Amino acid sequence: MRLHSDIESTLDKSPELLELASWKRSVKKASNLIIGHLTINEKPSILPEKLKKIIVGHGGTSYISENSFQNKQEVLFDALDNVLLSNSKNSRPTNEIDEKNKSILYNITDEIYTEIDSKLNSWFHFIINPTPIEQSKIAPGLICIYEDAELVKNYSLIDDEKLSDFLKYQIEKKSEDDSALNFKNIVLLLTRPCDIAQNKYGKNLKLLSGLKIINPVRKGGESQKRFDLKRNSSQPDSLKILDHLFFSEKEDDVVLMFDFRYAFSVSKESFIKDFKKIKIISKELLSEIQVEYSSYSSRLGTTQII
Repeated sequence: MRLHSDIESTLDKSPELLELASWKRSVKKASNLIIGHLTINEKPSILPEKLKKIIVGHGGTSYISENSFQNKQEVLFDALDNVLLSNSKNSRPTNEIDEKNKSILYNITDEIYTEIDSKLNSWFHFIINPTPIEQSKIAPGLICIYEDAELVKNYSLIDDEKLSDFLKYQIEKKSEDDSALNFKNIVLLLTRPCDIAQNKYGKNLKLLSGLKIINPVRKGGESQKRFDLKRNSSQPDSLKILDHLFFSEKEDDVVLMFDFRYAFSVSKESFIKDFKKIKIISKELLSEIQVEYSSYSSRLGTTQII
């Protein structure tokens, strides 16, 4: 009885926990539904054949001869995650929303006053890797650091004339504050997931160049803390900026900036040897960037009559 009373007291103080618990139940119900469908009334020999078909269907025919068991497991779990995501929507509760949540949680106004949660924000952007990414790994959406002098000379954004005013401002402000601003040249692996899965990308992998900016200059209150990029010019439409990101306890405020004008290709061997893998972005974000890049690349130019 005392435990029940303590639970009731906690829920009274934080009724939004009811919503999180409902979400958890819907995920569990959906996963049970999927497992039940795969295993019910099946001969023991049928289930592994079904799962094999899922691995090849989701990961591509290259997995027929792939020797890495971990890679095959990752593909299987990724496929099941997709089924779970689709079906959890159908298992959500239909019970009446608590009155306190109507007046507090779902009463959303123009301003939401809370500090930015960069770690949670990163969970929306990146695939969580509990261990360091294997440097031999090739996966769509990989973000890598590069330091090769020739690549830096040709593809780094730091000395681009169109961006120099913005980046110069960041550097100058940090100098005034006597604090360190850390730039890293990065790339995003843009090659299509299906091409990588089926080993159809040819000789080269397609990369999009960008910058990782640690501890950037910001402006605004705690609920905004905008990345202070602009001085007097408008932001170039070739930029894709991902703000308020968490990489580690020492890098808990990071901005990623990509420029659609700087796409290039390297061989698989060069990608493995010269690029340090640090993160993998989510499939949804990768698709968004690929669409925006495609749209930017396919725009018609403007003819000027002189």
